[in-house]
Parts: sequence; C-alpha cells; structure tokens
Amino acid sequence: MARAKSTKTSAAVPLDRAADWTNPRVVQILDAAARCFEKKGFASTTVQEIADEAGMTKSMIHYYFENKQALIGELQGFVYERYLHKVRARLSELGAETEGRAHEALSQAFEIVRDKGFLRLQLELLSEAGRDPEIMKRLAVLQRRSRDVVGEGVKAVLGSKAESLPISTDVLSALISAVLHGLRVFEYVEGDDARTKETYELFIGLLLIGMKAVSPPEA
Repeated sequence: MARAKSTKTSAAVPLDRAADWTNPRVVQILDAAARCFEKKGFASTTVQEIADEAGMTKSMIHYYFENKQALIGELQGFVYERYLHKVRARLSELGAETEGRAHEALSQAFEIVRDKGFLRLQLELLSEAGRDPEIMKRLAVLQRRSRDVVGEGVKAVLGSKAESLPISTDVLSALISAVLHGLRVFEYVEGDDARTKETYELFIGLLLIGMKAVSPPEA
C-alpha cells in the first residue's frame, strides 16, 4: 500500500494536503482525532487513544501520519474544508435573489462558528500554531478561505457595485468574520444562546442596510 501523495485544492488560495481525504481510513482517523482533541485537548491526547477511538491499531495511525503534529496539521484543513463545502453547497441550491443569498451565506457561516466542538478544536489548533510556524501558516490560509466564503455573500448583494465601495470587499469580509468569531466566543463563555442570536440578527440587518447605503445608485 503506497502512502498518499500530496495534492492541492483548485481554489484560488491553495492548501497543501499530506493525506488523501477521499481515503475512508484517513477520514476515519481524522474524525477520531477531532473527537479526542475536543474532549481532552491536543497535549493530553495520545496516539493510542486516537487509534482506540478510530477502531484501528496505533501502527495504522502512524502509517498515514508520522506524529500528532502532522495529524493536527492535516486535521485543521480537513475540518475547515468540510464546513466550507456545506456553505457552498447550500448557496448553490439558492436562486438568483441576491439579498437572500447573502443572508444565507452569513447564516451558514454563523451556524458553523457556533458549533462548540468546532470552537474547542479551533482553540486547540491556535494553541499548537503558536508553537509550530508551519501550522500557523496553514491556519492563515484557512482563515483566508473562510473569508472568501463570506465575501461571496457580500458580492452577491452588491454585484457590480462592489468595485465602487469606499472599502474593499476583502476588508469588509474580514470585519464580518471578526464579528462572527467574536460572537461565537461570547456565546461559548456566556452560554446565552438567545442574546447571541439576537445580536447576530441585528448585526446582519445593519450590515445589509449599510452595504446598500454606501452602494452608488444604478446608472
């Protein structure tokens, strides 16, 4: 059995992969690792525990991943891409009505960041990235890809008017992403789902009004 070769995604912002995400065993290992890291944290989780969670031997884990660092490095890309795929799949199902598409894109992104398991895993990734420059570099690429999805919603509302905004859609996407991530931390710490949802709806309403207000009128 040959070790999986590295491939690259076809997106504008490339992300190197060290493992084949279409291989069921690789997916099984990554899913098991995610559950273990969420429950016990990266430092406290052993490769044997990941193997037990995946229902396979420790040697099989090492066949695909050299060590835990390689595993968490691959896991961050795998988790991000799976969530972003859900957002894009939902957008592809919608019609051409622009405001509805924008609201749906932002709603899907918010539901992703509200997932407590996703947040715990991200905190583990950030902690490890502070010690590993390569993981930090990969995390930056993933953040960029996440903002691109938010940017799709922004451009859906503005269309050709996006080029005439006083700020770039990239900066606006970064602002939206920062607010969504801030809201998820607030909800995680405060445990107030209702207030977080209310704050989110207010933010989205103001955002849509603001984008329309700064858009130049049709010629």
